[in-house]
Amino acid sequence: LPRGSQKAYTNAAIPARQRRRKPPLSGQTPPIRGRWPSVSEGRKGSGRISGHPANLLDESTVIPGGFDVVWMSQFLDCFSEEQVVSILKRVAATLKPGARVFIMENLWDRQTFDTASFDLAQTSVYFTAMANGNSKLFFTPDLESMIDRSGLRIKSMQDSLGFGHTLIECEKA
Repeated sequence: LPRGSQKAYTNAAIPARQRRRKPPLSGQTPPIRGRWPSVSEGRKGSGRISGHPANLLDESTVIPGGFDVVWMSQFLDCFSEEQVVSILKRVAATLKPGARVFIMENLWDRQTFDTASFDLAQTSVYFTAMANGNSKLFFTPDLESMIDRSGLRIKSMQDSLGFGHTLIECEKA
């Protein structure tokens, strides 16, 4: 796909027969506290998405299951390694057979250009200082280790989606 063609990738990733599936696919998302209505109300297709308020840092929080796909986009880099492993373990425990977890992150060591890698590494320092003290953009071997420790295994990795994103497809180990 041409660089920056995330929409083309998204459409290509879903076979035509699934795009026409009846009833339409639905999903669930844990909203940012107090912001769910502003995200969903009045938007086309909003009836197919439901909120599930949860504190994912509380290890006793049960993550809903039964989904074919779990999507995490630029989400895990907000947490410490221990927190990432905890979240992924609980997601892995809810997966039904054949389900997949897709993780999209900016991995600083998988960038096409050295300048992009440098910029992401420097952004990571800023991100850590300004956020919660844990946030950082991942080095691929570190994220791979967290995924492995969670009971998931990496099925594939696709680089250079959009502006330097990597999409990691995982399944239950």
